[in-house]
Amino acid sequence: MLSDEEELRKIKETQEAYGNSGDYKQLEIVPFDDTDMLSFHKYMKTLAQDLLGDTLDLDKEDLVFLLSDEKSPNAAFVHFPKAGDKKFIFVTASLFDFIENKDQLGFILGHEL
Repeated sequence: MLSDEEELRKIKETQEAYGNSGDYKQLEIVPFDDTDMLSFHKYMKTLAQDLLGDTLDLDKEDLVFLLSDEKSPNAAFVHFPKAGDKKFIFVTASLFDFIENKDQLGFILGHEL
């Protein structure tokens, strides 16, 4: 299990790689403080790991979870092979207006995994 410091470093490195990438439309990432950003990432990672079971250990993957301020409800997996092989799943804040429970969020997350 990664420490909070390792998780936060991973998140910030991915955000930086994303911000420097010209390959994708720039998403507005919610400007969380470190504590909230880490909490969101860890909640989503735990849910994802529950879905994956023993199939894949997310502690060994360079995958982070980010929250976007985009207006349309959406979620997507994004991969940056040119930027140190960074990967993230973003979820738009507006998507949570349509999600009623953890199972529905898990269904969406499972599609992105």
